[in-house]
Amino acid sequence: MEPLLTHLLTRWTYAALLCLLLAAGFGVPISEDLTLITAAVLAARGYTQIVPTLIIGYCGVVLGDVLVFAWGRQLGPRAMALRHVQRIVTPERQTRVRRLFERFGTAAVIIGRHLPGLRPVVFFLAGTEQMAPWKFILADAFSSALTVPAVVLIAYNLGRVLDAEHLHDHVRRVQFVALGLVAIGLLILALIIRRARRRSL
Repeated sequence: MEPLLTHLLTRWTYAALLCLLLAAGFGVPISEDLTLITAAVLAARGYTQIVPTLIIGYCGVVLGDVLVFAWGRQLGPRAMALRHVQRIVTPERQTRVRRLFERFGTAAVIIGRHLPGLRPVVFFLAGTEQMAPWKFILADAFSSALTVPAVVLIAYNLGRVLDAEHLHDHVRRVQFVALGLVAIGLLILALIIRRARRRSL
């Protein structure tokens, strides 16, 4: 996959980056992380500039997520009866994602961004369940703001000495750390809200 990504991003640069991220958001078997890493490596080697790469990378990630959410919202619950949806949103994935929403509510969108296998399913089901668009966009934009800059900037700084494939493992570790920090932050916030409610009773 990396040689193809490198070819597309070298030839079409920012337009290719945006299109690839939108396709990845819709569940096309393109690694979103590897796309961002490859784009950052090319920026480090002078093919593109880091600032436009960072901005377009972030916007492409969020826009791709919003399109999947909007698709699910437009179809609504009837989407689960469509064959092409059932192939991606399998009963097993539905169960896992619904449990995620039952446990974490809107915060499931933040967590879902860090689960590559379930990411489009989380966003799609958020739409079919008619989550308020502003809640989804806020949660997704916040989650993306934590990881996309980290992925791009780490890959950019190491891109002169490592290729995208080798960088992928390093970046995945960073993402897991970021997810852990988000989970801790959400837990602390939940405890604060719970304590405030008890005091108000």
